[in-house]
Amino acid sequence: MKGTGGFFSMNCFLKVSIAFFLVVSLVTGCAERRAYSPPPKVVEKKLAHMGYTIQVGAFSHVENAVRLTDLLRYRGLEATYFAARVGLYKVSFGNYPSKVIAREKAENLKSSGVIYEYHIVTPDEYAIAKQQTHGNIYIREELIKTAQKFIAVPYLWGGS
Repeated sequence: MKGTGGFFSMNCFLKVSIAFFLVVSLVTGCAERRAYSPPPKVVEKKLAHMGYTIQVGAFSHVENAVRLTDLLRYRGLEATYFAARVGLYKVSFGNYPSKVIAREKAENLKSSGVIYEYHIVTPDEYAIAKQQTHGNIYIREELIKTAQKFIAVPYLWGGS
């Protein structure tokens, strides 16, 4: 094959090879060395107190959880869906200061036909509430478990 024909002529191959070498050199740091700087100091922040939330719905298909979440958001509620366990998605909203206020909100939504059934989630049900008795390692493990539940859960709110 001569240099003028084919998809990868010798001239094209050389240009691609040089470009690849330059990119690899820049990415791996061969082009410039920087002085070592230690990582920034980790500052632990106290998490905001979680109040009472309203859980509405448990679905085996994530699309159904998304539809309910969208409906609640359309009504001005900060709703979200989450993987409760493999194959089960729940929808919840709110951060109410008391169980009474959460129940009143849920009953109003129920009487208007927006929701049918609900469960009030109390602050002591959250993993963060158990930090005092179980420690920081417990919180870290719970965060990892929660993140693992989202593996393979489709992202449906604005992208693929």
